[in-house]
Amino acid sequence: MDVCAMTDEQRILVTVKEAKMAKKILQRMDEKRKLYRDAAWLYQFEAYKGFNPSAVRSFLEKLDKKGVIEFMVTVEDIDKWGGVFRFTKDGEERIRTELKEISGC
Repeated sequence: MDVCAMTDEQRILVTVKEAKMAKKILQRMDEKRKLYRDAAWLYQFEAYKGFNPSAVRSFLEKLDKKGVIEFMVTVEDIDKWGGVFRFTKDGEERIRTELKEISGC
């Protein structure tokens, strides 16, 4: 489906700020994959770099609700928002597709 024709409910990335955060998170995840391959997870604090932490937290909550990312829950059952996360395979593809298509809107 054409991202430019999608409604806000269908789209994952609605604002320019969300697109910028998604791009940076993807870049950081790609860097981790160079070292850890498929075992790469990103610490939440790493996603905050360069952005307002509360904005990133809200964005991560949105991505989690849409099934784009998954959080690792530890044995101690810590609060997932202080933990680590990674993109789901489908979620990462959707984000990358949206970023590419948004650039052409």
